[in-house]
Amino acid sequence: MQSQDALRTSRSRELGQTLREINRSEFSRISNPPGCKKRASVALIIRVRPTFPDRASFDPSQCGQGVGSEQARLDAFFSQEWVQRGDPEVLFIKRAARKGDRWNSHIAFPGGGRDPEDKDDIATSIRETREEIGMDLEAEHCLQVGYLSERIVTTWLGKTPYVLLASANNTRTDLLIRLMVLCPFIYLQMRFDIEPLTLQPSEVHSAHWVSLRAVTSPYLSTYMNTDVSGRFGHSDGYFAKAFVRLLFGRVVIKGIDLVPTESIYCNSNADLLPSGPGDSTTASKISPFLFPGRKTWKHPSQQLILWGLTLGKIPNNEMAWVRSHHSSQVSCQIS
Repeated sequence: MQSQDALRTSRSRELGQTLREINRSEFSRISNPPGCKKRASVALIIRVRPTFPDRASFDPSQCGQGVGSEQARLDAFFSQEWVQRGDPEVLFIKRAARKGDRWNSHIAFPGGGRDPEDKDDIATSIRETREEIGMDLEAEHCLQVGYLSERIVTTWLGKTPYVLLASANNTRTDLLIRLMVLCPFIYLQMRFDIEPLTLQPSEVHSAHWVSLRAVTSPYLSTYMNTDVSGRFGHSDGYFAKAFVRLLFGRVVIKGIDLVPTESIYCNSNADLLPSGPGDSTTASKISPFLFPGRKTWKHPSQQLILWGLTLGKIPNNEMAWVRSHHSSQVSCQIS
């Protein structure tokens, strides 16, 4: 059986090889199809957490912007011993709870819609990341590795008119809604000791660094129930939603329980601390007697479930996850 040090070294080496491959490659870029005007960009931000007793260090003369090509910077970064023994992590955010927001409270990557002032899709990912979490993706210690294949995000849940989309082999058609063209970009943070993130309360509830091992672990797979009545159909009426809820119940969706290694929360979050003894419903009153010791309040870190577009079709191997750009399998939540 391999030691933990050997496994970490292998994982870091594979990550370096994959990022070099992405940097060398050209992937598909698409224009907006008819009826779909929105474009959005997301930032998949990766860093390496040092393993005790190693200390992370960043030497601009070796990995900085003046070193040369992206390949040279990647080679220099992954040749460091603390990186080889470290644990790769990816940054997720939990979006703020906002009424009417399709991505309300979802786990996501930083990013959002393209503004007219944005020069290109890369500029969108940089601006949105800075606005949402205060991270500067143009800093010397940050490397824009490359991009993954762009894709059209569609859904069958919504209130906008459906469009008829033919499958690639024209053997069937689907009634789907085109939401936007999604542009994913990959960034590598070469410094571990960066300044604390500054979260925008109206956009972001919290931010979480999660090991790639946790994202791809089969032992963290879970299921969640979600109410789609507010997104199914063309009516906002109470009775229409109640009818849909009665007809379809709650949809069971596969997800992943995220176990963060580091988290930061907006101090204005209402659920950061319990505000009282709990609600006054009959169930909450008798629950302590039926389930002694059971907590009625959960810390936000216990409610981090990766699902939906962000989960996409993540394979069970983190390197396959990153390499899945070849078939546009990486999916991302955006605002």
